[in-house]
Amino acid sequence: FFSDLFCNSTTMLSTGSKKSTQWQTPAAMALNFLSAVGIIFVNKIIFKEYDFQYATFLTACHFVMTWFGLILLSLKPISYFQVRPVNIKEVIPICLAFCGFVIFNNLSLQTNSVGFYQLMKVMTTPVVGIIQFSFYGVTMNSKLIIALIFVVIGIIIVTCNEVELRFWGLIYAACGVLSTSCYQVWVKTRQQDLGLSPPQLLYYQAPISAIMVFVVTPLFDPIFTPTDGEVEVSDPTKRVIGLIDYDFMSGNVAYFILLSCVLAFLVNLSIFLTIGKTSPITYNVLGHFKLCVVTIGGTIVFNEDTNPRKVLGVAVALVGITMYTYWKLQTSNAWDKRAKQVNPNNTGG
Repeated sequence: FFSDLFCNSTTMLSTGSKKSTQWQTPAAMALNFLSAVGIIFVNKIIFKEYDFQYATFLTACHFVMTWFGLILLSLKPISYFQVRPVNIKEVIPICLAFCGFVIFNNLSLQTNSVGFYQLMKVMTTPVVGIIQFSFYGVTMNSKLIIALIFVVIGIIIVTCNEVELRFWGLIYAACGVLSTSCYQVWVKTRQQDLGLSPPQLLYYQAPISAIMVFVVTPLFDPIFTPTDGEVEVSDPTKRVIGLIDYDFMSGNVAYFILLSCVLAFLVNLSIFLTIGKTSPITYNVLGHFKLCVVTIGGTIVFNEDTNPRKVLGVAVALVGITMYTYWKLQTSNAWDKRAKQVNPNNTGG
């Protein structure tokens, strides 16, 4: 998955500048890998150990922290990037795509079996490929497509158990896949079209997305405690507690939530950096590798059940990831050609 490793230096940069920026792509991918794996395990602790039932609310908090983190990075003496004026209308589509990703994936999880939900999530990879080819003329080498087939099949084997199909569940899942795919592709195209660096674009997307997700939070998270003693769907032994009645001071839950928000800031920033410097497909492959690691880590850390099917799936996926890495390093980044066409004078950042 360490594709496009040194494919992002432009001909306008000097040889010295190329050498000084070569580390940025693998660093962004490593940051995404470590922070994403970390937040998965932290969130498992929050949801399981502290019975925190408010995933949508937590997502909104993540983007608030992301915005504050970017403000900090833009100020002196850090000055990691400069805030550039942008027409907000140019950012709204990517914010709506993210909000759609949150809404439809929540609805999909509520109406579908876990197996079908996971199956549809895997479909993001081929849909991203179709979108970038159909609408942006970005092609893929046939060898890379073969590698992706191995990756997708492996992840399907890992994640899918029972698959139960429902009409509205299928609609929600399809909309979730489409919005997720558009979001990932637009993270790339908006950077190119607007001539923005990853943090410059995320600086505008984060607060708008936070507001949108806060607005829809009551649709998915219990705000008030039910008077009839309603129990959780995932665990009938636990009562539903409204967000306003939740005890944030119990145990160390507040510290874990803060840690989750900090990790989310690193995840969001590294997503924009990784996609900006590589491609949406490469980011997807990195995501599948993270899932393999999380599957193995869940068995070791949380004593989650494993079986020969999961072992086989991880093995097949890792073979595909290795093939993708090897072949991708031998090909150029097709997105670079589009970048030169839409914004030939942009040097990034």
